[in-house]
Amino acid sequence: METERKTPILYIDDDPENLLGFKLSFSNQFSIYTSKNTEEAYLILKNTIIAVVLVDYKMPVEDGIAFVDRIRHEFPNVVFILVSAWAEVYFLIKALNMNCFFGFIQKPWNHLELSQMLQNASKLFYIK
Repeated sequence: METERKTPILYIDDDPENLLGFKLSFSNQFSIYTSKNTEEAYLILKNTIIAVVLVDYKMPVEDGIAFVDRIRHEFPNVVFILVSAWAEVYFLIKALNMNCFFGFIQKPWNHLELSQMLQNASKLFYIK
């Protein structure tokens, strides 16, 4: 009997409650990795095949957009999704102009909406 492979997803957020909630909500559908900062996230990306990365915009040392801008060429097949509680137009335009984000999810997220976005992002990763 063949076991179905779960898509590996990394969620980067400096709030441990968000990381725990995400892991509890989606670990039955996906293989979930979490990181509280971009340094740790980079090490995970270097050592693990990750299909989708959800990255929080506002983080203490390096914001999510700067992180993705810095690493996106090193990981060209990864699908990036921006997450934020703050829907500031400036950063959304900046992210869209980078042409590397698959989507945007506002916190607190709608479970069904995020689940569908993760499924679609996973499909994109596997057809790249």
